[in-house]
Amino acid sequence: MFRRVLVTILLVAFSAVPSFASANPSSPPLKHERHKYLVLYFKVRAQEGKRAPGRQILRQGVRKHGKVRPATAREVANSIRQLRMLLNPLQIAGAPAQAPAGVMTSHANGTLERIAACESGGNPRAISPTGQYRGKYQFDYQTWAGVGGSGDPAAASEQEQDMRAGILYSRSGPAPWPVCGYK
Repeated sequence: MFRRVLVTILLVAFSAVPSFASANPSSPPLKHERHKYLVLYFKVRAQEGKRAPGRQILRQGVRKHGKVRPATAREVANSIRQLRMLLNPLQIAGAPAQAPAGVMTSHANGTLERIAACESGGNPRAISPTGQYRGKYQFDYQTWAGVGGSGDPAAASEQEQDMRAGILYSRSGPAPWPVCGYK
């Protein structure tokens, strides 16, 4: 009961603060972003207790170079993503239920197709602008070697890239693809 009253008081207090509508990510967060952040923050606090990781950046600001300043819209959005990961650890960071060795389930195969479409447009020869990420699943050389690949991932056959991505997905779930794996 006390938490509900506290959340209500905080929401009312923050709703009184004027919102600044701007496309600039360094601008103050919008009213609905502040609301989302507060709801998620207090859910994490309720789940984790007083020793919950992080701190409330809306109230305490952001420390940088020994100075404290208000959080920007981008920082609040990043914090919202982190709070969601804390609330849903299996959905976000955990590996999926694994099929027998060497067997790709239709769910994992569909997920890998979606990841490949997002990462490279499905092009097995794609190379990122920096040259660091290569192939259909945008492997870096270290990850590629870690799943048994050798040489350049973009030079490997599409079937080998699919197989290596399946191995990586069975080990780590969507985590190796932080942008495309969670869409």
